[in-house]
Amino acid sequence: MYTCKEIAAYLGIYSSNMAPIRGFRQDSRLIQPSDLFFALPGDRVDGHAFLAEVAKKGAVAAVISKQYRGPGYGLSLLTVEDVMDALHLLAQVVFSKRNTRVIAVTGSVGKTTIKEFIAVLLSAQFRVAKTPGNANSRIGVPLALLNADREADIFVVEMGMNQKGQIAKLTSIAPPEIAVITNIGLAHSAYFPEGLESIAQAKAEILSSNKTRLAILGPNVGNFLAIKNNLISKKNYGLSEGLDLCLQAHQEKFYLIEKSGCSSFFSLPFQAEHLWENFCGAALIAREFGICWEKIIEQTKQLKTISHRFTIIEKEGIVFVDDSYNASLSSMRAAFKSLPKPKGKTIAVIGDMKELGNFTAICHLEVAKYALEVADIFLCLGEDCALMVELFIKNKRKAYLYHSFQDLYEAVYAFAEQGDVVLIKGANSHQLWRILD
Repeated sequence: MYTCKEIAAYLGIYSSNMAPIRGFRQDSRLIQPSDLFFALPGDRVDGHAFLAEVAKKGAVAAVISKQYRGPGYGLSLLTVEDVMDALHLLAQVVFSKRNTRVIAVTGSVGKTTIKEFIAVLLSAQFRVAKTPGNANSRIGVPLALLNADREADIFVVEMGMNQKGQIAKLTSIAPPEIAVITNIGLAHSAYFPEGLESIAQAKAEILSSNKTRLAILGPNVGNFLAIKNNLISKKNYGLSEGLDLCLQAHQEKFYLIEKSGCSSFFSLPFQAEHLWENFCGAALIAREFGICWEKIIEQTKQLKTISHRFTIIEKEGIVFVDDSYNASLSSMRAAFKSLPKPKGKTIAVIGDMKELGNFTAICHLEVAKYALEVADIFLCLGEDCALMVELFIKNKRKAYLYHSFQDLYEAVYAFAEQGDVVLIKGANSHQLWRILD
């Protein structure tokens, strides 16, 4: 446990307050007694407006901007030039004093899932901490580091980005021993009009620390120049033979193959190729940390999918595949490829994809072409789905474009019948998981 005086010293300022700090927050709704609050400025709200609220909830201190001129409400105020910079500095300094080894994960899709799988497998032999949920931003990562178990052997950190330089900043705060890149796709391509290679360059920032000894790469990631030309040692994983670790299926069972041998057969609690790939990547990490096949296989019993990420739910005889957390070209392809076989129809409930910029039209058309091979009926939400619906109708499929969630919701239950499989997938902003509420 830290004191307010220690925290101030780490930030290069003085405080005589010896009150203990139990946690670090930037969301006033989550404040607990003895927390320190970062009054971060935002696009819509300013954290300084919540000082009274956090004081009432029992916070003991707040990091504030030198521009603030209001009351302190009994809080110990730590005044800094820039609150965001202070958050980053504090996380960097605090974490550097620990002996925790870091595994960092990035990629266009699959980051959260593989992070969770890595944590499960490593917990067979180590005390493991991880970033909670999808807290992968310039705010979420440093807060997770500050609040992490100080006795953890390993910290698994998810790093997201939508601009160049963001992952480099996160790796400077928590330099990884091993860095994982799951894939490179057109997610957030609105910010990368140059295309995939520029996205790869931004993702490759995860390899920028001189403390990183190994890159773990998903299928085809190593083909991008920004990663291929990096001199760091690399290992790859996937479902194809000849990789450093390969997952193979045989009569509904699985086994792992590495260059020096293979595991025995085992089962996995999910039937989707992209989840199998994520597991394979996590298993490669576990092997790097010396965990034997037997312990890895035992830990598979604890694996589970994350809510709204290819979660299969049966409701009144209809199989719903809830993959509604988010959508990109690569994740759409993966979802359609892994859908279970229906006894009746396959219905695709699709919300349009966001942040694609100049790639918006081509990505939606690519998804449509792939979806035509799988689905019978298409129920779409969002203007960017219009081109998809046109293509579906040209191919004599039932396809409808809706302009409100309520209309889409009613259509789903009007079309779906017992024996049908219904895929639900779209941009997170659509909140399509509400279809199952």
